[in-house]
Amino acid sequence: METSPLYQAMTRPPAWGGVPVTHWLGLGVLAVMALQLSKSFVIAALIAIPAYGVVRFAALKDPYFFDCWAARLRRTPPQLNARYHGGASYAPW
Repeated sequence: METSPLYQAMTRPPAWGGVPVTHWLGLGVLAVMALQLSKSFVIAALIAIPAYGVVRFAALKDPYFFDCWAARLRRTPPQLNARYHGGASYAPW
């Protein structure tokens, strides 16, 4: 049996600036919301630039972390009666 190397670049999502393209959507939404709420480019930049650093660091560890997080929320939505039962419960109220 022959082994052939799999290059990591073939398994990674497309990235721009070290951040996957899908993550830029979240950064863009965050930056626009900061700009709309503060009405100041400086404050929006002070929020968006550190957020970029956090997302870039997380993308270095796992480039699919947003995708995994979104899939988890889609498949296991938060339970509405979690406070009543003290945890996730599928029992009626």
